[in-house]
Amino acid sequence: MSPTFRHPSAELRGFAPFELELPEGWRPDEAPDTLGVFFDPAAAGFRVNVLLGVDRVGIDVDLETAAQITLEGVAGYPRFQVERETAAEVSGRPASMRLQTFEPEGAPGALLQLQVLFFNPPDGRTQTHDLFHLDGTCLAADAEAYEPVFLQIAASFRFLD
Repeated sequence: MSPTFRHPSAELRGFAPFELELPEGWRPDEAPDTLGVFFDPAAAGFRVNVLLGVDRVGIDVDLETAAQITLEGVAGYPRFQVERETAAEVSGRPASMRLQTFEPEGAPGALLQLQVLFFNPPDGRTQTHDLFHLDGTCLAADAEAYEPVFLQIAASFRFLD
């Protein structure tokens, strides 16, 4: 009989536990390829949302590389533009923060997206680490109302260990 492995364990690492705060009235939901999605049911015309995802990547992938890869992934959208890109901090960890606009096919107008990338705290692994990404998306016309909300949600993210 083969050995038995339990998840999570030292051999099969789970993702670092975390918490984040959402504005009053926002609701959680499920979506493929995410840890979770949260949305504002009061938003009109577009489902304003924050997606939280994580990818297990090689230890050689740094924040600059991850930001470049994600930029290449969205740069093909019509009217794509980087509005602002800056270094930041999330839960005491270095982060990459990019504000971008684009007009995907079928959207009711231009979209504004805040993308925040950061790695899990060190956990003893030597070959991989976990790249967390938090993406807040709204209509660009609603940027004044939602950009501060997305920044507050990102600032509230805390690793628990």
